[in-house]
Formats: sequence, structure tokens, C-alpha cells
Amino acid sequence: MQPINIKAAAPSAVLVAMGAAIKAHITQTSTIKQFLEDSGIGRATLYRLFDGKTVGTDILIAVLHSLGRYDLLESLVAEPRINPMQMLNSQRAVAHIKPKKPKKGDGGGSASKPNTLFIDGLAHAKLSKLRKPE
Repeated sequence: MQPINIKAAAPSAVLVAMGAAIKAHITQTSTIKQFLEDSGIGRATLYRLFDGKTVGTDILIAVLHSLGRYDLLESLVAEPRINPMQMLNSQRAVAHIKPKKPKKGDGGGSASKPNTLFIDGLAHAKLSKLRKPE
């Protein structure tokens, strides 16, 4: 069984690699016959999985549960983690929000309630669209 680059592989290649890995796990810990009895999965369904064919997520969950691979199941249902770079970038964006000061004599409002919002000096939006109606 060769390692696969999950990020670059086609979904069909990932299915084949998963099927081979699951088959290897089963044969290392038990017999296929015993696994079928313990898991309640049908023989044809298990062999579809081994061959890299699609099966329902319920089957995949049952297989992982029967193999005791709770770690994989837990990683699928865990709260998403925030990427540290995304967090840093979002903090930078919030720190750089500066209201545009109105020009003298343009009648565009007071300095306390500017009409335009600049983010890093590039993007802008009308604050009237962002504010809640009073």
C-alpha cells in the first residue's frame, strides 16, 4: 500500500486508498468473516468499499466504529479550528477600520458619523447600509 497525497489526489484515488487501508486494518486485527459478523455490514458492501467504490457514510461510520477508529470519527464531528493566519488577518482588518473624515463644505455629515468606511485604505462601503435603522 503506497502513501497517497490526499490534498492532490482525485476523490476516486482517495476511495481506492481508503478501501485498501481499511482492508489492511481488518485483516491485521481479525478475519473478514469475523468483521462482517461483528459489524453487521454485508459482504458485497464491504468488498465495494475495499475496491474503492462509493458506499454510504453510514457504512463508513460503521466500519470505523467496528475498527475502533473513534479518533477519525471524532475529527469529523469536531468544531472547526480557526487557522492562525486567518485569525491574525481578521484581527488586522478590524484594527485598520478607519472612518473617512468628511471634507470641509461638502455637507456630507458630521465628523462623528462618517458616511464611508475604509478598510486598509482600499475597500469601502456606505455606512448607512451597515447601520441599523434608528
